[in-house]
Amino acid sequence: MQTAPFKYLAYPQVCDLVGLTKSPIRERIKAGTFPAPVALSSRCVRFRSDQIELWMQVQSEAADLTKAARTQKASKACRARYSQGGQ
Repeated sequence: MQTAPFKYLAYPQVCDLVGLTKSPIRERIKAGTFPAPVALSSRCVRFRSDQIELWMQVQSEAADLTKAARTQKASKACRARYSQGGQ
């Protein structure tokens, strides 16, 4: 089985992709909620593009689930309100 190739991305590229600045990315790395970079040398760290893409996909799916849960909760509240005579 062959895996898809990945690229190494620098901080500015990752910031552009995910829409966050360096500080929130560092905070999330420290919290373990963002992929950690790979140290290519003592002064060079890069992120794997496949890990960043996976993180973005997971974030998107989580947002979709949250939105669906909010919609379901609102629908339930509307049905309950209307079943009580619209009060």
